[in-house]
Amino acid sequence: MMMGDCHKMMENGGMMGDSKQDESSCPMNTIHKLLSHRDEITRHIKDTPKGVHTQTFSDSHEINTWIRQHVQSMIELTHSGHRIRDCDGLFHELYENAANLNLECHDDDESGGVQCKFQAEGDCAVGLAQAHARVVSAFLKNGWDEVHRDHADMVPDSCFEAST
Repeated sequence: MMMGDCHKMMENGGMMGDSKQDESSCPMNTIHKLLSHRDEITRHIKDTPKGVHTQTFSDSHEINTWIRQHVQSMIELTHSGHRIRDCDGLFHELYENAANLNLECHDDDESGGVQCKFQAEGDCAVGLAQAHARVVSAFLKNGWDEVHRDHADMVPDSCFEAST
């Protein structure tokens, strides 16, 4: 199934219907699995002057596989021009500032999970990268209640300041 097909299905009410489709290829399925096992996931965040470094992993090989799949699918989705969570103010601003953001991730051989370096240019983009890292951690801490919340309040003030 193509990534776009998955998004069309999600827009049309979900994955019900054609049982021949590979549900594991849909990013939403991986997100559901990760949130169902969020207590088994460890995440470290370190702010840097240009953004943030993160490490996300589990003691479970299967969960580490899901983490790697999720990160890869979100990178591919973003690079394809698709927007996810665009109704969330923070994610909307991330897409609006995408030209000033660079995300590099790699498998972490030591933990089995993923390490990411989110680098940015400009105060707004740096703040957005750091806020994104905190929101992902909040998703893991608070589950679906956090996922359903709008995070516009986490958009840095520097994103609203007029350029001079």
